[in-house]
Amino acid sequence: MSHPTKNLIFCSLDQNVFREAKIFIKSLDNNFPDHPPVYVYQLGLSASQVAWLESFKDVYCKNLEPEHFKDFPLMERYTGKTTPVTVYSRLGIWNELHLEFDNVLYLDVDTIVMGSLSELFEKDQFFCVRDTMSRSTPLLKKQDQEEVKRLLREDNIVIGETGNTGMMVIPKSVRTKSQYNLLLKLGDRYKEYFLYQDQSLINLWMAKNGLVAAQDTRYNFQVRDIRYGTDLRKEKLIHFNVPLGSARSFAMWVAYWCFRLPLGAKVYPRFYCLLQAYWPGIRKWVGN
Repeated sequence: MSHPTKNLIFCSLDQNVFREAKIFIKSLDNNFPDHPPVYVYQLGLSASQVAWLESFKDVYCKNLEPEHFKDFPLMERYTGKTTPVTVYSRLGIWNELHLEFDNVLYLDVDTIVMGSLSELFEKDQFFCVRDTMSRSTPLLKKQDQEEVKRLLREDNIVIGETGNTGMMVIPKSVRTKSQYNLLLKLGDRYKEYFLYQDQSLINLWMAKNGLVAAQDTRYNFQVRDIRYGTDLRKEKLIHFNVPLGSARSFAMWVAYWCFRLPLGAKVYPRFYCLLQAYWPGIRKWVGN
């Protein structure tokens, strides 16, 4: 007899991204009202900020403090002075955390939920979407040099298209001590070559496990994809990758990515399409 599926949304933040988190939580509450519990691992938020987050249905804040890191050696090893602790906090998901949940959906807080994400919880394998920049940017420093090629050969790792780790479905089947230890091993071996911090490490882990990033941008539409003529009206999750604190910053950000391209007939329809598809749903969440 099968048991009822129990799922979780996991995110982490500090003061630097609280404005983005407010937009994220509002969009989640409005556009995915029947979402599963949300665990927000926070570092340094005020009591009033925590209370504001927990005023939303099924949102629970948990402290992410240095004294807790002893249970997460990965954070101790790879959190440098210039790397926010919250960047690596998602790696603790692999350390047999929250085994009472079947699927854990990790979301960056610089995202806006535009519709139900329930389909993601039906997946039985690790899932993420390819990164926009993977078309032109390597995953590791010196990736084309022999010293890195040798390591990859020894580990039988073939790097494919980079997955963006701003949205990940992490099923219970990979949230095991052995998989966590694999992350530790890969981190120790390649940490000096990481270009994208946790994203580089998670992609090495994916490659070692034969996992491939999906091409389906509906659940992680990185707005830079406007350059490739994506059908924007189907997207369920918008990923900005930049501060989104006001309507002005939103418009400037989109305009930058549109008009930095050679001006031509195809640019303006894409810009118009973005505004037409998203502005009615976004404008109520964008602001101070």
